[in-house]
Amino acid sequence: MIGGIWLLVAQWIGPWVVEQAYAGRSLPLLNRLMEGRGTTPLSQYLTAWQQLARWGLLVAFGLWGWAALLVVMRTDTFFRRCVGPATPGTLGAIRMWVCMLLLVNVLGERLFTIAWLPPELRQPMGVMTLLHQLPIGLNQFVVSEAGLRVFQGATELFLILGLVGWGTRLVMPLAAICSMVLFGIIREYSFFWHQNLVATYVMFVLSCTPCGDGWSIDRLRRIARDREVPPADRATAGYGWSRYACWVALVLPYVAAGCSKFRNVGWFWWAPQNMRRILYSDTLNPVQFHWTLSLRLAEAPDALFGLLGFVGVWGEALFVLVLVSRLARRVMPILMAGMHMGIIFLQNIVFLDLILLQAIFFDFTSLRTRLGQWYARRWGVVHVLYDGWCPLCRRTVRVLGALDLFCRLELVDFRRLDLSAFNARHGTQVSAEALEHEMVIVRDGRAWAGFAGYRILALTLPVFWPLAPWLFVPGISQLGAAVYRAVARNRFQLLHCDTSCAREPEPERRPPAAVDAPMAPTTSRPRSVVPVAGLVAGLLFCWLLRVEYYPLTAMQMYTGKWWLTTNEIAFDKPFAQLESGQSSEALFRKAVGTLAINARYRPILQGCFQGSAKVARCTRFLQATGVGYNRTVPPGERVVRFVIEHWVCPVQDPAHPRLLDRFTVDVPPPQAQHAAASQDLASMPQ
Repeated sequence: MIGGIWLLVAQWIGPWVVEQAYAGRSLPLLNRLMEGRGTTPLSQYLTAWQQLARWGLLVAFGLWGWAALLVVMRTDTFFRRCVGPATPGTLGAIRMWVCMLLLVNVLGERLFTIAWLPPELRQPMGVMTLLHQLPIGLNQFVVSEAGLRVFQGATELFLILGLVGWGTRLVMPLAAICSMVLFGIIREYSFFWHQNLVATYVMFVLSCTPCGDGWSIDRLRRIARDREVPPADRATAGYGWSRYACWVALVLPYVAAGCSKFRNVGWFWWAPQNMRRILYSDTLNPVQFHWTLSLRLAEAPDALFGLLGFVGVWGEALFVLVLVSRLARRVMPILMAGMHMGIIFLQNIVFLDLILLQAIFFDFTSLRTRLGQWYARRWGVVHVLYDGWCPLCRRTVRVLGALDLFCRLELVDFRRLDLSAFNARHGTQVSAEALEHEMVIVRDGRAWAGFAGYRILALTLPVFWPLAPWLFVPGISQLGAAVYRAVARNRFQLLHCDTSCAREPEPERRPPAAVDAPMAPTTSRPRSVVPVAGLVAGLLFCWLLRVEYYPLTAMQMYTGKWWLTTNEIAFDKPFAQLESGQSSEALFRKAVGTLAINARYRPILQGCFQGSAKVARCTRFLQATGVGYNRTVPPGERVVRFVIEHWVCPVQDPAHPRLLDRFTVDVPPPQAQHAAASQDLASMPQ
């Protein structure tokens, strides 16, 4: 209905109004809009109206689609079949996993090497262009090695804090923003690559969710202070929608990638000839590794390449099924992880983040339960006997209960315990006098008191496993025992005890990790549905309009039609020559710093053979990286020359390439480059 009305307005009413206004016979306001009628033809105004009409129709259908999506997602049926409730621990585990993936990738960067590059090599890169225009000194910041080192360290710190869940409401947005800016700086000097992009999307989504309610230091602090926290094992709709939003942020970029191939190239993007071009090109050009598996398949039948392309593109396009089908959530993520593993071996491109991100679709609660049962059968239940009159002891056991991943601890207040029956049942001889002074750990008929008991706890709780070996170092036991006795003697003075922690047994309750509350009603929450529907609409809008504005993208990878028109594959081989006379491609990768990861420098090298402007850019890049690298190595290991060779080969015969051209750049001495860099910095806009 809405489309029909707008079509009527766009095709008949609108053009008639434009014609009347152009003739001066319409409303005064519209007549004034046609002030250029004397020099501008009517056709130009009609064309402008048609463009406006198309945008209006797109916006109208977008709003209608968003409203329809909102209606569907509000239903209990959609929630029950597609979303499902989740626990705070599930969302907290996703937070930890995503932060860890981004942290690993950030740790692998050498951001300071960006300072080796002259500012004129920087290209517009979406939101980064806006940041450079703000008065925050970003232009000077990206040419400072020290500043870039500090920024990378701060990003790593925020990701670590997000991983452990300390101050998540503040840290998660900071970690997401810093990660986006860090990878944006690198993209400015290379091109718009897609590694770590989806993980950053998920980070921004997590920043808007209560992801700190589970598996976080924030939760432990609240538990230690005896404040109310969401039950660890109680699944609710709010956490379910938050998890679903993370799924959406991961799924829709895949769908956009697959649909972009169909839209830009055609339904037969997966044709064998096209797949051969793609696989051979990525193998022959410098990328992350130098595996040649694709070239070894040159004699394989076309059906194999067609099958690879068919599975890949339709796997991306149909990945949307994981948002509506539980069966698809069990199968499709494994398929996508396998696809990315194949990309590593066939194209030498590593999407480590996308491989490991597939884990957020799986619920590992049953696995954790089975492991806990196996541990209990193999090693037995660990009984923790503590003093219920001691506020410090009660705080300690609350934290221990929250850290009990495999539910192996049984926390027992000895003030409520029939000690004689306990000793008879477990074959121990624990006395009430000993429990007045020390916490006692009982396992398999043996009892450990004080610091020795804490060593057993360190072996029991996975979070303390990295610390456990250090507790058995000679001399640590004496020091630990002395510290424990000092704390135990003053345990009533270490915490202020008011009416909330009187010296009497605490009300009987089970530890936090052992809560077995019933599942909350699976009712969708309108407040949670609206942002999720908005996220879906926003990502689809980016695809429809082919948005390429970092960090937003329509995922138009491998969609150039030139893949289907050329019968030859062009590729480059870069080499670095040292003062010692040694020459190799590996030395080149060392010299270009962080741009060596997944060969981010590749578009720059292609410019060495594509016209004067791009040749000048390539020359400046090679000279600057060479000088920067030479400052970090001793004499004899410095680069004196870069050589870029340009080769071509037929698609059907990649094993016999021929050399077309060679480009050579001498690396200037550091003094000459330092003077040029100082001049560039002085001329930069403030």
